[in-house]
Amino acid sequence: MHLEPASYRQDGRTYGNVSNLDFDELLRPHGYRASFMSFVDHVLRFHNFPCIKTFREKGYVGIHVSRLHTWISVAIDRCVQEIDIESYPFQYLSLPSKLFTSKTLVSLKLFSDLEIDFSGSVYLPNLKVLHISLHYPGNDLTQQLFSSYPLLEDLHIRANVKNDEEIIFNVCSPALNKLEFRLGVFVDDEYFQRGVMYSESKAVVNAPLLEDLTIADDYLAGKKQDADPLFMILEGITSVKFLTLAATTMGLPLFPNLAYLELHGHIGYSWRRLPDLLCNVPNLVTLVLAKEPTPEHEKWIQNFRWTEPQETPTCLLSHLETISMTGFKGKDDELDLLKYFLKYGKALEKSANAHRPLQHRPGYWFTVALIDRMGRFAIQILGFSMMTIFMFALSIPYTHWTHPDNRIGFVATYSLTFFFANFGPNATTFVVPAEIFPARLRSTCHGISAASGKLGVIVGAFGFLYLAQNQDKAEADAGYHAGIGVRKSLIDLGVINFLGTLFTFLVPESKGKSLEEMSGENEELEEPDQ
Repeated sequence: MHLEPASYRQDGRTYGNVSNLDFDELLRPHGYRASFMSFVDHVLRFHNFPCIKTFREKGYVGIHVSRLHTWISVAIDRCVQEIDIESYPFQYLSLPSKLFTSKTLVSLKLFSDLEIDFSGSVYLPNLKVLHISLHYPGNDLTQQLFSSYPLLEDLHIRANVKNDEEIIFNVCSPALNKLEFRLGVFVDDEYFQRGVMYSESKAVVNAPLLEDLTIADDYLAGKKQDADPLFMILEGITSVKFLTLAATTMGLPLFPNLAYLELHGHIGYSWRRLPDLLCNVPNLVTLVLAKEPTPEHEKWIQNFRWTEPQETPTCLLSHLETISMTGFKGKDDELDLLKYFLKYGKALEKSANAHRPLQHRPGYWFTVALIDRMGRFAIQILGFSMMTIFMFALSIPYTHWTHPDNRIGFVATYSLTFFFANFGPNATTFVVPAEIFPARLRSTCHGISAASGKLGVIVGAFGFLYLAQNQDKAEADAGYHAGIGVRKSLIDLGVINFLGTLFTFLVPESKGKSLEEMSGENEELEEPDQ
């Protein structure tokens, strides 16, 4: 049950048998702070259910830490399984020591800029999820807080540390499957406007079953000698299968089992170590490259600096199937990277650019700008005609396009096909049916047209999938029968587009005409007067 300010005045007895307690103080009206704390006190005082499954508290400024301490203690005494505390802004919080020795706790999430007064032993035998944020933690906390959970599977650490202190994060968990580590280093220095610089802190990770690793930090964009200490944590966990890095300097060991790699970096940062990284992931299947906008206060800009490696990475030659690129602007060095992937990606099935600059949006933009100037008829004729030409240009010399050196030309031709599909029938077939039918039949006929179009999409999508299979059944995809091949399928599509061109001559032009003029309703009204 989610408990919000509107419920403050209800009696705590109402919730005596509730197993999930979710208190949200963030939405409280101004002046209800004391009422909120009293309400939580009442609920817990009259709560008589033997077990609390979930205790969640979202608090803003003004929640007394002593009350929060008491609430957590009551939840622990009621054999709580999940605790989620989210508190703003910075407060000094003293957590009850029995929180870290609970035998029933399965999930613990502490999200806030909290200084934790930590003392005593730590052992949570059934904890599987731990998400925690630490504000200037000490070594006594970081060296034992992450190593006493035999069943821990999911660990998220977010920490702010001081640059002049050496903090050691000791992570030791035999069952750990997912680790996310986010570190911020703050200094008061006029030369560091971001407030971030290199730190002496270290991380030691012993997690033999780790498969999903995310590292995000604020100072890896510096010199290589500054970045190497952090990447030492990767030396002992090379068995990971999923890896996400928010960094620009990459000095990594070999990851023989890595199948998914996601890299994030600011647009202004250099990615010159990317070739070395690709050489260290021989079995990579999916690669995600995300370029994020450079903060406005950072005035220095570096080039992308893509340089082809001397040897082609093994993953490109054998395993890499999917590449996703977001935030790229189509600059020369970025296009060089895309060309390199297309040239050497022997197993590449899908290369996705989130902006898709040559495929979808420009066609629609042109249609919106020109449909009332050129007319529906002209745009549809142009679209079908150009699609016919480009389909035949892809299909007739199909063997030519299969050579690696010609892949860029194939992508360009394929993109133009998409452009004229959208600057053509993809747009006009929605507009025309809404204009050319008489008013009394317009809704019905427009619905029939729309349904016919969707039916055509289904038949085309699945039909092409089956028809494009290899003519040799042994070479066809698993579960499919032999088809007519990609080349003949593209020829068929060209013929269909040509038929669309011919049928367009049966469609009246509605540019500049009212709906009444198109349907002839004005003429019907004038006939009785005659």
